[in-house]
Amino acid sequence: MGRRSRLTLPHNGRARPRSLRRATILVTSATLALGLSSMPALGAPAKPEQPGNSGSQATANAPETGKDAAGDVNVLVFHGPAAEQNDPVVKATDAIEELGAANGFTVEESTDPAVFSDKNLDKYRGVVFLSAKGTELTTGQEDALEGYIEDGGGFLGVRDAARAQERSEWFTGLIGTRPVGALPDPEDVAEVTATGENPPNEIAANLIDDDTATKWLAFDPTATITFKLAEPAVIVHYALASANDADARDPKDWTLQGSQDGQNWTDLDTRAGEDF
Repeated sequence: MGRRSRLTLPHNGRARPRSLRRATILVTSATLALGLSSMPALGAPAKPEQPGNSGSQATANAPETGKDAAGDVNVLVFHGPAAEQNDPVVKATDAIEELGAANGFTVEESTDPAVFSDKNLDKYRGVVFLSAKGTELTTGQEDALEGYIEDGGGFLGVRDAARAQERSEWFTGLIGTRPVGALPDPEDVAEVTATGENPPNEIAANLIDDDTATKWLAFDPTATITFKLAEPAVIVHYALASANDADARDPKDWTLQGSQDGQNWTDLDTRAGEDF
């Protein structure tokens, strides 16, 4: 049973975790199944006409969300400073502008997180979120984006957008998942023990050495790993991976538990039939 583990917990930010607080963590097995995804752009629904409004009267109404007074459809393209991005955000923006020119919508580009306000987002039919390394939305700015999407605004996250807002549980749900390397730093672990290991090289201490070249291995059909955190923390994410070992030793079934006293445990997550 070879594997590596990583517990990912929020230091701060906008995550909305369960209220359960735990001082120690029990893991019976683990997996890391992270990838890149994007959400399709969704058009904001048209506002229904009020009863009695004719076509000529309707033109006097306020423009639909995402349209200016002339009726043009606007799309916001947001990314971090181009020189700091691994993704070719300038070329991506140019390509989106070409699509806009060919399909009748106007593209506005910004690297300023201040564009994420309730008032400003009302100008856009959709938001295209590119790589934003070095840029972080505040809680208020992320709230504005969330409200915009809940009201029917469109959103498209491209490539390294999946690495943005790494401590935000809501943004993770919006993107769908996270690529390897996009996880925030794990909480400090004061002590790790296991019911079985394979000394001297495949021991429990390797699980927290931050070295992907080391591993822990137990030959028992099932084994328990116990992590004692340096400080109590709320668990909202955990990520674990199999080691470079035989497939038959990969984790398959496991339960994540938490405890405030090391004696009484509560199940936080259970997985079965996982395949690496």
